[in-house]
Amino acid sequence: MTSTENIDPVEYKSILETADKLNSKVQKLKRAAAKPEKSKSVKRIKISEADHAALKKKPKKEKQEGNVAKTEGGINKDGKAFNGKTKFQGKGEGKNFKPIKIEGGNEKTDWKELKKQKKDLKLKRQTKKHSPSFHSLMDEAKQLWITLTLKNLSKTKQHDVAAQMLEVVKDNILKCSWKHDTSRYLQALISKGSPEAVDGVFQGLKDNVIEVALGKYSHWCIVQLLKHGNKSHKQHIISSFKEKVAKLMNSSFGCRVLEEAYNDHATSKERARLIQEFYSLDYHYLKDDSIRSLKDAIDRKPEKKEETLNRLNALLKKQIEKGRWRLSLFHTLLYEYLNHAGEEDKKDMLETIREHLLEMVHTKEGARVAMISMWQSDKKARKLIVKSLKGKVVDVCKETHGYRVLLALFDCVDDTVLVIKAIVQEILSNIADVMSSDSGRKVILYLLAPREKNFFDQDTIQYLATGDGNPFTKKSIADIHKELKAAVVPAVNEHVAENISVYSGDNTKAYFLKVLMSHLPEKGQILTSIADYVASEDWNNLAKVKAFWKMIAFFLRNGEKAETIESSSIFVKRWTPDVLKNIAVNFEGKAMLCALVLSAKGTEEGNYKELIKIMKTVSSSEGSETINKWISAASKDKDSVVNDIESFKKIVSFKKK
Repeated sequence: MTSTENIDPVEYKSILETADKLNSKVQKLKRAAAKPEKSKSVKRIKISEADHAALKKKPKKEKQEGNVAKTEGGINKDGKAFNGKTKFQGKGEGKNFKPIKIEGGNEKTDWKELKKQKKDLKLKRQTKKHSPSFHSLMDEAKQLWITLTLKNLSKTKQHDVAAQMLEVVKDNILKCSWKHDTSRYLQALISKGSPEAVDGVFQGLKDNVIEVALGKYSHWCIVQLLKHGNKSHKQHIISSFKEKVAKLMNSSFGCRVLEEAYNDHATSKERARLIQEFYSLDYHYLKDDSIRSLKDAIDRKPEKKEETLNRLNALLKKQIEKGRWRLSLFHTLLYEYLNHAGEEDKKDMLETIREHLLEMVHTKEGARVAMISMWQSDKKARKLIVKSLKGKVVDVCKETHGYRVLLALFDCVDDTVLVIKAIVQEILSNIADVMSSDSGRKVILYLLAPREKNFFDQDTIQYLATGDGNPFTKKSIADIHKELKAAVVPAVNEHVAENISVYSGDNTKAYFLKVLMSHLPEKGQILTSIADYVASEDWNNLAKVKAFWKMIAFFLRNGEKAETIESSSIFVKRWTPDVLKNIAVNFEGKAMLCALVLSAKGTEEGNYKELIKIMKTVSSSEGSETINKWISAASKDKDSVVNDIESFKKIVSFKKK
């Protein structure tokens, strides 16, 4: 690189200007040479020796880094002289950032110093918003928060640390709620602190509940107060929502607070007051405790029905645009609207929500909305709904309310081949997982015994009946159920027989097994498993499950004659005298043995005598008198046993407990 250290600045500037002029002349000549037809003669320009020398002395331009060109010293492009190298920050850095001066020009960047300068600038910006004392307090609160969130901290220690933290932040509680980090300090203080600490935070926020509930970070503080605050705290927060319910519902953060309050903490009276504001502006200011639903509002002012429905329709569409599919309050409003809207409005709303039904089935009202959508959909739409369940059937089966959607589907979809392929096969492939939950067992039982009054609650049966006779179901419900039952019986039989220990472990499952077996055409496989299980199981566990013995007695006494004889034969062949002695330790066991004696009437003489012989070996110790009485009667005269069956019904009766 040509050195420019000994050139006079004025002379250097004139050389640059001369070189630029000569370069422009040369470029003109080149353009003219490229187009000879337009310039037939080229004028030669003589360049003096002084000009040639000036061209040779032109220095090469340096690459620029950042905002200033780097050179080894001399004259910069503005004509100012400087010495040494200076490194500037790249584009995009703050205007207050000062460059680091590196002497000599060959040393590396001091990154530690660079980070320190950036940290100082950040602190400087923060101190413009808050006083230095606030930052020092928050640093202290942070250390206490770290201690408070330790996993192994005792309850007493938690309360002590929370009290210290409250003392630090008590004058800045509202300010702390707005910030991401300090809001977490308050949340921990509420969830882990003593009632006094929770009240301290509440006092700092109670005058600004709505503003805090609408904040991005602060709304979590209100949620925590609803969860951990006392009754008066919750009442104050919910009462603060007056006239602001719609505003909270339309906010991405406020809707979480409203959902928490409405779904988990509000009383029935408070719920009614919250939901009234969606019906009419009249209820913003004048609450009416008798208005608890949309039906009540319409009955009170029938002349305003259209206005109320239009207002609710606009609100629901706004919530749909915002994607509030999982809010229980949204489900309640949507369910009420569908029950009162006209046919065209209902149809439009159902088409809008059809693709999002699975997001709503976790609440009672949301599940009912999905059921209405199922009933009011044509064949093509039902097919799309069934296909949308693929891969999610097991989760829906285990939902507390969502399983009812499947029950409605089993009632109304004519295409049973599609239902078996898309829904039933997925259930049977995961039958153990499905049967592990109460809701899943109801789905299996509904496929075998639809609307069984001994197992399904009356409310569910009545609501399912409202879908009967819908205009889009052509097959009879009986035919649909018959085809579905045939598809599930073999798999259910096999599963129960292989897992009989699971269904005899408690009274609830034993009762389910009794209802299930009542609707199975073949019970021999399961009864054989029961007999083998009783003969091999630890008796101390089985003796506690009273419903298990009642279930066996029920089948021994309430089946067809041939069926009861077959059942009794299964038990007689597998139960030894030792097993019978163990069974007789409690009243239910004795009742089951008596039922076994009675059901054996009609068996082959050899089998019956064998049964009596085994029964006589049972000890006549305490608790065995009933057995001995019926053994004696059966030994003398079979008919005497038959005549006394009515007096024995109380012993072998099966009632849910």
